[in-house]
Amino acid sequence: MFRKFRTHGFLAVLIMSMLLSGCFGLFKKAEPEITVAGIKDGATYDEPVTPEITAKKDTTIKEITLNDEPFESGTEIIENGEYTLVIVAEHKKGTTKTFEYSFTVNITKPIIRVTGVENGGAYFEAVTPEATTLAPEDIITATLDDEEFTLDTPISEVGEYTLKVTATNADNESSEVTITFRILSPVHEFTINASGTGFTADKGSVAVNTDPDYVKTGERSLQFDNEVDKKSAFRIHRRTKYHPDWINDWSPYNRFSCWIYIVDKNKIDELDYKLYTPSNPHDKGNTYSFDLSQLNNGWNRLDFAFADIMTNMDDLKNMADNDDIWMEFLVRSETEATTVYFDNIILYNSGHYNPSDE
Repeated sequence: MFRKFRTHGFLAVLIMSMLLSGCFGLFKKAEPEITVAGIKDGATYDEPVTPEITAKKDTTIKEITLNDEPFESGTEIIENGEYTLVIVAEHKKGTTKTFEYSFTVNITKPIIRVTGVENGGAYFEAVTPEATTLAPEDIITATLDDEEFTLDTPISEVGEYTLKVTATNADNESSEVTITFRILSPVHEFTINASGTGFTADKGSVAVNTDPDYVKTGERSLQFDNEVDKKSAFRIHRRTKYHPDWINDWSPYNRFSCWIYIVDKNKIDELDYKLYTPSNPHDKGNTYSFDLSQLNNGWNRLDFAFADIMTNMDDLKNMADNDDIWMEFLVRSETEATTVYFDNIILYNSGHYNPSDE
């Protein structure tokens, strides 16, 4: 009997304790929450730091100070010293909380600032790199592709570049910054060589044409003959028989364009462009369907923005060796086969090039 009472009594105390804990938890005041990026409490830094303070849900930042002076989130700190960052935040229910971070900045090497070009940048016009440090007496030198380079000199030739900037201070401490960048033509063309390398056909045939009546630019075009009632495809390859002008990064270009010569518009029932990428592979494809009513017999320019067809624009940054990547034109004829010609197949940046100017 006593054991039974002890057991029941223990359970009662346990349940009461749990209930009380739950009740107190319900009445616990909600506290403001923040995130602080760019610094950590107690850390020492040998380069400039940029504290960034963000309020979380239901929180408002009321005040930020650095060493008792007003401070704006995202401001770079470049002077050596010991710092105390204080943030006062308030929850929407009225609770306030003070957050404090102490850190040290101890910079001994030159801090190099490069302007005029950014790491990983792609440019369609000349760039002029310049470099400075925090101390005017620092000695600054530079190389471009491992050759001596005079800063504040324009670079205009299309190509890929590596710029290295070195600075040395009075204490013989040195720093180096490496920047890679590209200068691009605003137009990238998939050229047609004498062998038609990189161009193939599925359920149809493709051949290099030199008859000037069916050439829009240059000396050659591509003749494509489809088949009746088939998904006949004129293809430009990355997947197999790689086109020599295929590039791995299409992101600097925002549009696709080419010329098509239509022999008999009435024989074409559908004309689609498809770009196959990892996010939209061969069973679907990023698709643009052309309005046949806007096309005529003879030469027509086909032109569209990638933003109008891509399900994932990031795919354009990595058009490298992948079995899911190629592009094609589907020319469908329900009752009678036909012939078309393709020429001047390009990617271009509409901010720096206008095909209508040709």
